[in-house]
Amino acid sequence: MSAAGSPNLAVLAIDNTNNINNTPQSMRLWRTTVAAQAYGNGTVPSTQPNVIGPYCKSVGTTSAPLLDGGYSAFQATIQKANGGNLYGVLPFGSKDGTGLNRDVLAWFELLPTLGATSLSARIVNQGYVVPADGYSISYPAFGLNRAGAGTLGMTITNINGAVVGGFPSAAVINFTGVAPDGPFVIAGSGFTSDDGFTGCPKNLPGAVGRWGDYAAATVDAATGFSYTANEMIPDPAQFTRGAVSNWGTFITQTH
Repeated sequence: MSAAGSPNLAVLAIDNTNNINNTPQSMRLWRTTVAAQAYGNGTVPSTQPNVIGPYCKSVGTTSAPLLDGGYSAFQATIQKANGGNLYGVLPFGSKDGTGLNRDVLAWFELLPTLGATSLSARIVNQGYVVPADGYSISYPAFGLNRAGAGTLGMTITNINGAVVGGFPSAAVINFTGVAPDGPFVIAGSGFTSDDGFTGCPKNLPGAVGRWGDYAAATVDAATGFSYTANEMIPDPAQFTRGAVSNWGTFITQTH
């Protein structure tokens, strides 16, 4: 977990869990803090293309809402791989080369060690995932195999609707086990801006639309395929939107 108010990571462990039914009082909670790379103090709203949808127009909104970046904390399941190492990824607020506020990602690989009287941990690998200027990425999730290799899925958006992945989209990047590798792949392209009641409430201009709330990822041990699930705005021609929202979830299979 991230340690609030600092660039550190808190690692927790519970032992004697086999006694949870008979002697739960024998279980012990351990915690230690590890100094890590800087990842800011919080996320910032992401900018999407300024296309106003039918719901927002109906309540008098004159510009597309910003998108909530979530919490600057591990938002998806921590992965355990590569001999017991822990992998986690979180978003944090930053500025691109043009001064645009946006979210980027910090990822971590830690090795925890639980002894008879203490818990310790150390950073094995860590780094950042930073897109090109104009892009913001949020709500990440690792899908890793036993060796720690696989995929990192996320939501991506850009202030410019004319670029690939401009409208809120589902994206993935390959992860080798020790670092991200290769370009962002826009797996599920967004077709328009977020258009819903959280971002366009009546009489509240400049609101931030609730976005994400989750990302998920897993690996099929039998096939080695990774599956990531991320929010995006689907094609309205193939998707019946709700009365007050138009978001959807895109599932990506990678190998």
